[in-house]
Amino acid sequence: MKNIRSQTTRTADGFTLVELLTVIVIIGILAGIAIPAITGALRTAKEAAIRTEIDVMSQAMEAYKLEHGDYPPDFSDWDAVETHFRKAFPSIDNNELRILAQFTHYNSSMERCDSGGTADPRTSAAFDHYPHAIDRAEALVLCLGGFSKDKKLPFTGQGGPLVKISSAPAAEPDGTNDDFTFFQFNSERETGFFDFDPPQLSVSLLGPAGAPFAYSNDEGATIGGTSTNSLGIVYHPDPFPTYHPAGSTMPMVYFSSRSYAQAWGVAPTSTTGAIAWNSGNSNIHHFLNLYLPAGAIAETGVARPYVSNVVDTTKPSTMSGFTVAPASTVLQFAEDNKFQIVSAGLDDCYGGIVSAGVGGGVPGISVFPSGEYYNPFATFTPSGAFATISSVDKYQDDLCLQKQYSGSSVYRSSQPQLDNVTNFSSRTLGSDLP
Repeated sequence: MKNIRSQTTRTADGFTLVELLTVIVIIGILAGIAIPAITGALRTAKEAAIRTEIDVMSQAMEAYKLEHGDYPPDFSDWDAVETHFRKAFPSIDNNELRILAQFTHYNSSMERCDSGGTADPRTSAAFDHYPHAIDRAEALVLCLGGFSKDKKLPFTGQGGPLVKISSAPAAEPDGTNDDFTFFQFNSERETGFFDFDPPQLSVSLLGPAGAPFAYSNDEGATIGGTSTNSLGIVYHPDPFPTYHPAGSTMPMVYFSSRSYAQAWGVAPTSTTGAIAWNSGNSNIHHFLNLYLPAGAIAETGVARPYVSNVVDTTKPSTMSGFTVAPASTVLQFAEDNKFQIVSAGLDDCYGGIVSAGVGGGVPGISVFPSGEYYNPFATFTPSGAFATISSVDKYQDDLCLQKQYSGSSVYRSSQPQLDNVTNFSSRTLGSDLP
């Protein structure tokens, strides 16, 4: 009897197989409920963190305007750049702007002035400002990252965004030392309007092994070389980095309201002049105000300014030289008189209509908050609520390409714009869909 009691006690103290299986099933059910909820909460928190960072950037823009009289340029137009900095720094040395022009002006062969010996490309008919030389992501860091306290030398003075390389000569043949090829990114900039975390800047050491330059690596080219993205836009390496938020590898992109209308490009001249790339319909892609990094479009998408659903009651007859369709409805841009800041979100893809267009290659751009597509120069086929607004909505980029541009699928996801975060959305574009 003693042995029987002992055996009975041991059995009662353990778990039967059925009980163990029941516990495992319950744990599995709870995990199935909890893991998606936790994953969703983590994603929401990361998106909220990007939105908070954009809020801080927007406050930095307002502080910039308060100090310098206007929001910074996005470098799509040289006249706007030079006008802005001469107003912001009335005593600026002309060579400061000349150095920026040397970085940003291309000749007919898409070369900068270092290959031809031109000292000031602004005064040469052989060069013109290339709208993407300092792109919309680089302009954000350049302008908010801090200038030198030397008002004559805001870019190259102590604490400015540019600093001499160690191998720069004491003087050039003209007695100065201000050629753009002697400058690199300055890691010891003055405190700017926004504190860019260095690990999130696209800065690398490029160039010769013995004396590398601190340059941006976003162009995907080596010193002295060039790279061309999927739309045929040409990039030279430069010391102007981009900045990506935590949890994303694609950079924040900045659009000034002064250049919103160039989202469709600029109407080209009818004849080819001394600079081949700035004339003719085949070159319209050089003037599209967008951000498209190196890499495949299917992976990165393309960032463009967004329009709102607010109708412009003072309808213009032309925009950037293009004739507005007589029957069209013209919409205002989001943040119409300010600026737009756009993040690709956690999927690292901006999305957007990128492979087809109407009206001489003019593409449709997205409407906030509906996710429709808009083109004021020609009608969509088939048309939506208005002749110039698509019947496709909810940022269904591939469907719009297929249905209204006779295009084909581009992206891995059918709606890559949904998780984009902007300064005019409450969090993501998807969270604001009606």
